Amino acid sequence: MTNTPVEVMGVPRAQPYPGAPDNWKRFFTFSTDHKVIGVQYIVTSFVFFLIGGILSMIMRGELITPDAI
Repeated sequence: MTNTPVEVMGVPRAQPYPGAPDNWKRFFTFSTDHKVIGVQYIVTSFVFFLIGGILSMIMRGELITPDAI
């Protein structure tokens, strides 16, 4: 099996290793590529930011009523 270049928007680009996923699936695998790890880190932090925001809105919603203790 040879390491054949893959064309992305007309520009040839080599895969990191033969048989590596070359689409969005590469972001869901364990990788040592620093660009993939960076994207995974940013997406994960954004997801936790959204979860924290949703939880804070739930807490504020509970505190709206005067009965809340």
